[in-house]
Amino acid sequence: DDDATGDDDDDATGDDDDVGDDDDSSGTGDELDCAQAEVLFVPQQPTVLLLIDQSGSMTRDFDSGVSRWDSLRAALLDTPDGIVPQLELAVRFGLAMYTSFDGNDGGTCPVLTEVPAKLSNFFDIREAFDDADPEDETPTGEALAAVAQSLGVDSTPGDKVIVLATDGAPDTCEAPQAEAGQAVAVAAVTDAHNAGITTFIISVGDEIGDVHLQEMANAGQGVPEGEPDAAFYKATDSGALVGAFEEIVNGLRECVFELDRPVEPGFEHTGLVAIGTDQLVKDDPDGWVLVGDSHVELVGDACKTIQEGEVLISVEFDCEHITPK
Repeated sequence: DDDATGDDDDDATGDDDDVGDDDDSSGTGDELDCAQAEVLFVPQQPTVLLLIDQSGSMTRDFDSGVSRWDSLRAALLDTPDGIVPQLELAVRFGLAMYTSFDGNDGGTCPVLTEVPAKLSNFFDIREAFDDADPEDETPTGEALAAVAQSLGVDSTPGDKVIVLATDGAPDTCEAPQAEAGQAVAVAAVTDAHNAGITTFIISVGDEIGDVHLQEMANAGQGVPEGEPDAAFYKATDSGALVGAFEEIVNGLRECVFELDRPVEPGFEHTGLVAIGTDQLVKDDPDGWVLVGDSHVELVGDACKTIQEGEVLISVEFDCEHITPK
């Protein structure tokens, strides 16, 4: 998770005041010995809201004979391989299932069944999911707007993410099956991204057109026009659903540090990176690598270690002090 693994987010890794900048303790290239930069790294869990389409079409079967609804439940909640039991100690999962019962005729729209996000949320999410049945309509845009509003006032540190799993084109509360539903949904994820919330979309089945999926992915992940497209996911069986959720959630947990200035050419091999008193080995599968000239990435067991609690990370390059940012 970006916040949980130390990217360039000040909250996750400490700003310049936390790590020490141009004071006497930092050292300079003019000194024979270089001081060690230190940062107390406090992992922060991302908040991942699982927004699940509860419309009637989710009862349709995949080719395997298992319904979309049951396949989705398995991907999320089967033990031990479901994404929630796997990661409930590291990710604040929440759940919102959405539908509508004749919202265009004055019924409540969207109808949301929600479980607030928290760590260790497997049992509450499973209970809510098992009590629900797919039926009626797909007001995706209105559901997105509602859950984004809730996430927007969540002051818990860490990234805020919506993972939308839906099997059909969206309609709206005002007009079920209206083509306008796609525009409403894209506008909702655009507004969410502007509020600091990233949205990923999974098509449960292959009935949603790629053009709409791409529009949703780009808007939800803030990709400007003309830039490479963001990823969207199309799952036509249980295994593909598991893979999509794992790729999205694990992608939030990078272990990359941006340095405050590039490593000087010729000094790359002199880097010393430690977690506490344990020195890590450069280019080791469980150590660290230099990415470009200004990023240090912890890999393997080193990456896992910094997600398990508060740790002290130090970075030093020979006679050129580099500070984790």
